[in-house]
Amino acid sequence: MGKPEELPDLHPSPRMNTVVTQMNRSARCRCCLWMVALWCAATVIFMLAGYDNVVHSVAVDRMVLRQGSQKYESWIATPVPVYYRVFVFNLTNPRQFMNGDRPRVKERGPYVYLMKESKEEIKFHSNGSVSYRTRPLYYFQPQMSIGSQDDVIWSVNIPFVNAADAVKDNGFLKMVIQIAKKIHGFDTLRQLTVGELLWGHKSRVMDWARTLQKLPYPHQLFGLLVGFNDSVQEPYTMHTGKGNADMMNQILSWNGRQQLDFWSGDKCNEIRGTDANGFAPGVTKDNRLYIFNGQLCRAIPLVYNETVDQSGISAYRFVPPDDVFAYGSDHPENACYCSGGGCPPSGILDMKPCYWGASIGFSFPHFYKADPKLRHLVHGLR
Repeated sequence: MGKPEELPDLHPSPRMNTVVTQMNRSARCRCCLWMVALWCAATVIFMLAGYDNVVHSVAVDRMVLRQGSQKYESWIATPVPVYYRVFVFNLTNPRQFMNGDRPRVKERGPYVYLMKESKEEIKFHSNGSVSYRTRPLYYFQPQMSIGSQDDVIWSVNIPFVNAADAVKDNGFLKMVIQIAKKIHGFDTLRQLTVGELLWGHKSRVMDWARTLQKLPYPHQLFGLLVGFNDSVQEPYTMHTGKGNADMMNQILSWNGRQQLDFWSGDKCNEIRGTDANGFAPGVTKDNRLYIFNGQLCRAIPLVYNETVDQSGISAYRFVPPDDVFAYGSDHPENACYCSGGGCPPSGILDMKPCYWGASIGFSFPHFYKADPKLRHLVHGLR
């Protein structure tokens, strides 16, 4: 028999051990690298998602009104110039109008005023609100105006017309007014300068009425804007946004009231919205915003109109809806703005309840979006 064949040594050599060990280590390293990569990717995604929230939170926090902040300094005295363009109507056929003809008017202006507003009596409260009063100052801008404040126009003698309207259903007082008109020479129409019409003039009708009784009208002079120039206004209380960003800039009370009492329904008497100097963050096109203006004695809704470019920044323009002063069965939400005598024509807000009973109405210029019959009553409207 021959010598048996020797079997190969099946035990791995040190070299093979080294190769296998290196391969195992390489696989484990690749696995670790994938784990690290996935962990890093997840961390980056999480950080990016959280970054937006952090940036949003920081931005919202900076919008909160705090004493001494940058927003506070611009809030107490608005750094951006605000211009008011005033147009007035001159009655061009006064004699014919008094004889029963339809009034003919011609628009004059604009008379431009720079308005600077400061805030006074500022007091922060622990519930995240702040109380303040505003003091507006109006400066006539002749270089931006078409005409002078000394321009003379024919206008209705508003105090006399209001007095006559107040007693129209009382035969005795109506006779007293007619007698006083003859004795004192009261006129239904007056010639006034634009400055007198806006900022005040002496009224013989009011002087005479004060000899009979105390008037609810608090000013010695009569003018459409008397009491609004360099005069402290009724106090507001506003939410600063502290603790509740959704309430930021919302008016909480006006003149010490959380609810008005001018109108016939709770909905119309609600104090809501902002003073138009800012809104809560996160406004979308679908939002229905509100601004509250004490001069109008009500909240005005705003709806999205268009997207505009404002100094390179895309912004939403919100405007009052066309039916904001509409009445009738199609607009039951406005019924509580009607007085006991019924609703005015659509397009007019009757201001009598909050303007000492005066026969004053508010509308868009030239009765825009109002009942078409109104424009037919006056010649010269667009």
